[in-house]
Amino acid sequence: MATLKNTTVNDTGYFTMPVGNTAQRPVSPTNGMMRMNTTTGTPEWYDSNAAAWRRFNESVAPVTVEVFMIAGGGAGGFGHGGGGAGGAALYRTNQSITPSTNYTITVGAGGTQSTSNASNNPGSDTSAFSVTATGGGSGANEYGDDTSGRNAAGGNGGNSGGGSYGNRPGGTATAPVASGWTVYAGYTGGTGYASADFNYGCGGGAGAAANGGSITNALNGGTGGAGVLNPLDSYYYGGGGGGTCFGNSNNGTGGNGGIGGGGGASVWGAGGPFPSAGTGGGSARNSGGNGTVANDATGGAGGANTGGGGGGASNENGTGGAGGSGCVVIRHPSTSTTATTTGSPTVTTSGGYTTYVFTGSGSIIWN
Repeated sequence: MATLKNTTVNDTGYFTMPVGNTAQRPVSPTNGMMRMNTTTGTPEWYDSNAAAWRRFNESVAPVTVEVFMIAGGGAGGFGHGGGGAGGAALYRTNQSITPSTNYTITVGAGGTQSTSNASNNPGSDTSAFSVTATGGGSGANEYGDDTSGRNAAGGNGGNSGGGSYGNRPGGTATAPVASGWTVYAGYTGGTGYASADFNYGCGGGAGAAANGGSITNALNGGTGGAGVLNPLDSYYYGGGGGGTCFGNSNNGTGGNGGIGGGGGASVWGAGGPFPSAGTGGGSARNSGGNGTVANDATGGAGGANTGGGGGGASNENGTGGAGGSGCVVIRHPSTSTTATTTGSPTVTTSGGYTTYVFTGSGSIIWN
């Protein structure tokens, strides 16, 4: 076979490329090979850097992408419960991408509702690109882990849940280790409080950007810690759930959920004047649920796909609000090629960027 160098075809007719289907590609291709692929109906060339055949009109895969991820939030506490914590969040501006590599996306669920004093329902972890954001801790239940069998500390997690009454503290918060990433975690749930006249309050769950509210006035429940602003979509994520309050006075205020989807605390409404329940945290992809005023009321749920913590319940048999599930947001310039995905993420193109929002687990690959 002749080898041509620096050859000019000086003609107005045509130049015929090799023609064949995908299965007939060369077994050992080299950089720059060209052919007409009858399976795809397009000409293609071989890119040795990506170890892949590329269409002539194909954009080059992005070299780096921006990524934000949030873990699931913890559930609020059972009975007179503390607030659940928001999930840990991770953010990176320059995550390296290898073309034709399949990246698995795992989105953590929120902690399920706390239905007994034995409940310990933290949020589940979210992971992508070989790093993991840890779930938020659950709020303390009314009866728990000390020698008298009541007044528990908050649950552990990437951020920790709020403590129950009796001066019980929030749990232990352990931030994830993720080199090259900005970590929003390590915040502690608030401490509960009990007065001499049987007025009690529970601590708020920590958020992804702030500690949960502690109680110094037993008429009120602790507020959930604030979540963090995601620069990729301008929503807040990971707000802590509010802690409940109760007692003889019946005129306290349940803790509000933190900005970023934390759920508001419910309160006991056995007598008058009735107290006020906490409201769910907003400025989020989905706001946290409000608490209610009732006997044995369920705390407000953390906002779906925000990683928000659930609100604490009211009375001895109230159910703690469920934590909000997490999500993963990926963005790159829209001049780059779009990706192939599984898991049905929402894909939008605006302002010169293509953004993928995974609200459930899936995968993504740039060809």
